[in-house]
Amino acid sequence: MESVQVYTKAILKSWVDVPILRTYFESDLPEPEVVALLERVLATMDLPAAGAGQGGVAPYPLGPIVAIHRADSTARAGSLLEALAAGIEAQGVTGALRALPREHRIVGRPGLDMSGFAAGVRLIGETDPEAINRLIVPVELMDALIDVALEWCQLPSGTHYVSTAWSHVKCTAGQRKAVHKTGWDPYTSSSFACVNGPDEIRIVAFEAWGTVQFGRLDPDRRWEPAVADLADLLASLADQIEYGCVRRARLGNGSWQVFQDYDWPARPHLSDSQFATFFLPRQVPDAYGVQVLGPGHQLPDPLAPIWTAQQVGSASTLLQHRDLPSLFEDRLPEPDTLDEARRSLGPLLITTEQVFVARGLK
Repeated sequence: MESVQVYTKAILKSWVDVPILRTYFESDLPEPEVVALLERVLATMDLPAAGAGQGGVAPYPLGPIVAIHRADSTARAGSLLEALAAGIEAQGVTGALRALPREHRIVGRPGLDMSGFAAGVRLIGETDPEAINRLIVPVELMDALIDVALEWCQLPSGTHYVSTAWSHVKCTAGQRKAVHKTGWDPYTSSSFACVNGPDEIRIVAFEAWGTVQFGRLDPDRRWEPAVADLADLLASLADQIEYGCVRRARLGNGSWQVFQDYDWPARPHLSDSQFATFFLPRQVPDAYGVQVLGPGHQLPDPLAPIWTAQQVGSASTLLQHRDLPSLFEDRLPEPDTLDEARRSLGPLLITTEQVFVARGLK
C-alpha cells in the first residue's frame, strides 16, 4: 500500500491553467521537519531546467507547498508528481499530495465597490529585446520591492492572500514571501492582498511588464490620508522606479493599461497606454495630481505655478498639483483643472503618434 496518496487529477487540473506544477503535502509532521524533508527530496529529483521562476518549498497552513516550474507537458507533470511521492515515501513518511485550494480574497468580487486609490510604478530595468513593452527587472531590485510590498500590505486583523499562477492562497503574514516565491515568474501577474472585510483592503499587484500597483480601500473612503500615504510611498521608492503616479482606481486588476485608461477622462494626446510604457523613462501618460519623475524627465522651464516640485531619492522629483481636491475629491478630476494641468506639462506627455512610430505602425 502506498504511503503517500497523490490527488493527481485535481493537481494537474490546476497545472493546465499555467505550467507551474504546485501541490501541498499534508502530513502529521511538524512544519520545519516536513519543509526540510521536501527540500531534500526536490534536491534528488530530475527537475526541469530552472528559469526565472525558481519554484521550491514554502510553509503553508495546510501543509508545505511544493512548486516546480517549466513542467512543459501533462506527461512530464504527472511523472514529476510520481517522483515527488516516491521520494517522500523513500524517507519513510506518510501523507497526501493535494491541489492548492483556490481561496477567494474578496478583491474583484462582482457586485462590490472596489473604488479606492492606487499608486502605480514602473520599475528600473532593461527593455526586453523580444518585446518593446516588457522590462527585465534586476532580481535584487524585485526582491527589495517585494519586502516593501509586504511591509505596506498589512492591516490589523486582516486576512492575507498571495496570488500566483492564477491561484489565490490564504496564508499567514510570515508565510507570504516564501509562498509568493514558489509561484512567481516574471511573465505572469502576481499579488499580495490583505483584507479586513469588503470595505478595508490593501493590495499590491505585480505585472509582467515591470509595473507594480499599490492599492488601498478604506471604510471612510476619504481621499486625503490615502493620497498622502501613497505619495510618501512613491517618494520612498524614488531610486527604484523610473516613474510613478497616484490616482483614484478600481482595485483588483493589476493591468497597467486598465490602471491608466479606465475610469479616467479621455486623453486627447494618448488614446491607449498599452504600449506607452516604453516612453516612461522620459515622459508621462498624463497630468496626474501626484507623480514621481526620474532623472530622465525634463520638466518645463519655467514650471507652471499650479505645481510643486520636490527632490526625492538621489535624482528624482515628486511633482504635486497645488489643487489636489479638484483632482481627487470626486470620482473623476475636475475637467478644467485637468485640462490646464495637461497644457502646462506640454511635451512631457506621451502621444499616440509616438507610440505608433515606436511600433512601426507609422
